[in-house]
Amino acid sequence: MALTLEQRQHILFIDASVKQIILQGGDEDDMLGLVPAVMTEDFRKALGSSVDELSVYAKKHEGFRIMMKFIEQIADMVSDEERKEEGFSLH
Repeated sequence: MALTLEQRQHILFIDASVKQIILQGGDEDDMLGLVPAVMTEDFRKALGSSVDELSVYAKKHEGFRIMMKFIEQIADMVSDEERKEEGFSLH
């Protein structure tokens, strides 16, 4: 499914916000603080249904690409922690 106008505008918001963080010398904590504004319900739907189109936007908008990579890294860390916990046993 194609991205809606609102989703495309949200991508531009993400791109501009990340670029602003970088220009101001921000760090991972600043990026993490932006995640709640990024991960709206509508945007989460876009992540699951418009992967090809999102890839095109990531190639065109560096700030958006950086945020998507950051979110992917967070997801990988959470997944790794969950795997560690699944292997945990008190017996």
